[in-house]
Amino acid sequence: MRSLYEKPSLYNRVFEDDEEAFPFFQDLIQSHTPVLPRRILSLGCGTGHLEKKLAEEAGTVIGIDLSKAMLSQADATINRCVADMSALPFGKAPLFDGVISKLLSVSYLGKESTIRALFELLATLLKPNGFLLLELPLAYNPRKLQGVSERQDSRSYSSIVEYLDITEESELGAELYFRIAVAQEEEEFEINGTAFVFQPLELRNFLRTLGYSNVRYYAPYELGSECKQPPLEARRGIVSATLTH
Repeated sequence: MRSLYEKPSLYNRVFEDDEEAFPFFQDLIQSHTPVLPRRILSLGCGTGHLEKKLAEEAGTVIGIDLSKAMLSQADATINRCVADMSALPFGKAPLFDGVISKLLSVSYLGKESTIRALFELLATLLKPNGFLLLELPLAYNPRKLQGVSERQDSRSYSSIVEYLDITEESELGAELYFRIAVAQEEEEFEINGTAFVFQPLELRNFLRTLGYSNVRYYAPYELGSECKQPPLEARRGIVSATLTH
């Protein structure tokens, strides 16, 4: 079965929420800084629809993705870079006014140790008062996700997301094996692997140890939806924070 990343047009139809995502991220960015950010790093940018719109507002958007096929479809206004999030090619200098990531991309690193290392690196790459806006899977009890499946059908495709077995648990959350299958006409595509599901309160505590403040949670792409704690059954949410050290 082919990887869904090999079919960018279908991937976009299944996952992209740009019409809703752009005003949401724009509003959140403005809430973090009164001045337009000049340099934004996007992790797992895919075909870069959101990033293109942000580039029209900001000075520079650098989009990182592991898929050459996805990046090949991204607009030339984005500085595109084929790279693994676990090995970002930027050293440890404060280069960015903000870091964003949507569609749970950061969670696909899977291993808690790798994710902790990424968060620690991002704290060095952000300038003082830089912002972090990440879409992440959140669950107070990740075990409740085991065996859950979500199906979506449209005129042009059908998809199913399955949360299978927890492979390891920790204070910060759990490593959960998942599978996404998409069928379009006679073709079938798949993404599978390990995703890290974050325990919301422990994530907040971890970010504070790295020098972040003003840690907030939002329902996906709903303006004015800030909540002190994510809903108990939340599976997807936006985490925002400001680097103040």
